[in-house]
Amino acid sequence: MSVGQIILTSVTKRFGDTVAVDNVSLQIEGGEFFSLLGPSGCGKSTTLRIIGGFEYPTLGEVFINGELMAGTPPYRRPINTVFQNYALFPHKTVAQNIAFGLQMQKIRKPEISDAVEHSLDLIQLLGYNDRKPSELSGGEKQRVALARALINEPTILLLDEPLSALDLKLRKQMQLELKALQRKVGITFVYVTHDQGEALALSDRIAVMNDGKILQVGTPAEIYDLPQNRFVADFIGTSNFLEGTLISENEIMLTTEPPLKIASTPNDDIPLNTPVTVAVRPERIDLGMTPTSDDVNCLRGVIQDESYLGTTLQYTVQTDYPRPLVVHQQNTGGANEYRFQRGDTAYLQWNPENAIVLENYED
Repeated sequence: MSVGQIILTSVTKRFGDTVAVDNVSLQIEGGEFFSLLGPSGCGKSTTLRIIGGFEYPTLGEVFINGELMAGTPPYRRPINTVFQNYALFPHKTVAQNIAFGLQMQKIRKPEISDAVEHSLDLIQLLGYNDRKPSELSGGEKQRVALARALINEPTILLLDEPLSALDLKLRKQMQLELKALQRKVGITFVYVTHDQGEALALSDRIAVMNDGKILQVGTPAEIYDLPQNRFVADFIGTSNFLEGTLISENEIMLTTEPPLKIASTPNDDIPLNTPVTVAVRPERIDLGMTPTSDDVNCLRGVIQDESYLGTTLQYTVQTDYPRPLVVHQQNTGGANEYRFQRGDTAYLQWNPENAIVLENYED
């Protein structure tokens, strides 16, 4: 058992007839940056509150550092929490806000003063001791909230969408600072977010949730590159979905007229002649003016729309498949780079390993 380890065993939480968390089992290792990711109402914040002791499970058990937390209130758990709205005391200074937890423990003033200075150094706000929250930017308030949560030296820090109130540029900056801070202090961070990019950028591992259930747990690369069902493939990034029938362990006959056959990653878990969904990421599709010599997974199409996204060029292409496909190309900015226009004929091609056969997630 590692310090900061969290284990949830068959945890269910009901509010009347509503099942907010549905039979969730999960193990978070000490020192991990672990994210609970999903759409609004999926149960991620309720799961976080159960870990923190703000809610008790209807069924199931929670273990922290190997100890059963049944009935243990938040203040008796080795945990602190950072909320979305910062929850700073407006009438107290930055130093007083950070020191609050130690003051409640009756720690000696010189020790508190040293701890506050160390915390301000940690969050890069030395010299801000006497400022009030009203004098701080959103990012600075969030840093103070983090320092106040960390000064008690918890083994686990819970973060409930702490960056969602910030503008995009500041949120990106704070993501980098938050990850660096977690590495520096070395404790377990459990982070709730609905932002897929944020979870991918910050996390060691991610649990994707929907309807109170955990659908997949894995590293960012595993979640993105190897989604286990359609919901995960659709929620994390963008995917093109192709419907068809599995006719061999690595071949699918698409639902088109006339039928099109494509190659995929080998899959021997699904019986032959079973309807399947294939996911292909837009950036894994090559777009060319002519077909390649290898015609595996090569579709002819017409450009319906093109968008300039800065680092990426996005094309919507109508092929013989009924729904248009989306293709992303890196914008190299080179003088010889060709940008397709609406109405152009183009050829789409992707490698078999980039065609992922998915289990359809059902409610």
